[in-house]
Amino acid sequence: MTITKKILSIIVTLSLVLTMSMTAFAADMGGTVDRLGANRDGNSITVSGSTTDVTAAVFVQVLDGSNIIASQTFPVNGEGAFKGTINVTSTTLSDDTDYLVRAADLDGGEWKTSTISSVAVVKGYSLALDSYVGVKYYIVLDESLANNDTVVHFEIKDSLVSNLKSQDVPFAESERVRVGDTVCYNFYCKVAPAEMNIPISATLTNGDKTVPFDNFTVRDYANYIIEDEKSEFNTATEELAKAIRSYGYYAQVKFNAAGERYDGDAVPFDYSIVGLPVVTVPSVEGIAFYGTSVSFLSGAMIKVYYTITDNGAVITVNGSEQAPSGSSSVKSVRTDEISISESGIPIAFSITNSNGDTEEFEYNVLNYLAAVINSGADEDMKNLAAAYYTYYMAVRSYVNAG
Repeated sequence: MTITKKILSIIVTLSLVLTMSMTAFAADMGGTVDRLGANRDGNSITVSGSTTDVTAAVFVQVLDGSNIIASQTFPVNGEGAFKGTINVTSTTLSDDTDYLVRAADLDGGEWKTSTISSVAVVKGYSLALDSYVGVKYYIVLDESLANNDTVVHFEIKDSLVSNLKSQDVPFAESERVRVGDTVCYNFYCKVAPAEMNIPISATLTNGDKTVPFDNFTVRDYANYIIEDEKSEFNTATEELAKAIRSYGYYAQVKFNAAGERYDGDAVPFDYSIVGLPVVTVPSVEGIAFYGTSVSFLSGAMIKVYYTITDNGAVITVNGSEQAPSGSSSVKSVRTDEISISESGIPIAFSITNSNGDTEEFEYNVLNYLAAVINSGADEDMKNLAAAYYTYYMAVRSYVNAG
């Protein structure tokens, strides 16, 4: 009995020494954990994140207050990302308790922390692959938060698109969905394609209650689909994830957007877009066609420019009269934002001058891409047009695959 007690004492002592050593070691040296996400499902906690200068693995701990209740190491891949599940066996996790998850380089480094809230938990994420570029957050809400006082605030600090820098999604605009046996609320954040590798910060507010969530990027989830080892996703989904990632890369290059660039994201182009018809946009006296452009937002927006000298000019877009906007004599009309899957649907335009002379034509996003490829546009613009078209074709295959 005495021998047994001594052995147990040695084991406990060694365990404490190792834990304390890891804690001290992790504060002094090693690579860094840049992003840490943690989601709970029962007694299982899924963690994921990204690192810099971590060569082998990260060390992850789960804490209840100051007590470490679980720990595990996870290897990092070639890009420094990690993902895995910790099954907590030492205790039963409570729905009324906040748990802290922290991670550091196995070789040392500062702790990166993440809190699993007891009242608002991100159950998971998904990409809006066939419509607008963006992320769907599936959030489990306590009854006290499932009301119209709840707002989820998304922020993309480095966004080049002003209306995407800061987005507030009220509870009334969320979608109530079921993930497995769990009721969640889907809050949707739009993202410009050039900024798919810029972190999105998300915070829920309800009165004096504030719950921050872990940062997330569109590229992270695209990589998750592409690198999935469980064959959870079909081929069309994987090809679509590759296409959206490539589109993001060329948009980032064209617009010189923030964030690290990953040359390996580029995929071979389908230049069959050259075979699409280039639409000739008409003019009438007093309303001379000047040019077209497409704004690459979360979806796409067509703008048609005219030099207008006729004060009685009338221009319609899809049957609705629209007052041209812009400075000097060159003014434009524009469509609403068009989803990726609808890029081939014609938009009806008409122009009428004071004499009643009218011209009508149809134009869509693909017509613009074809014009770019067939023009003397710079190489970056042609690459972006071809990448968008590749993405559009992947969307069609994805939708047809069901």
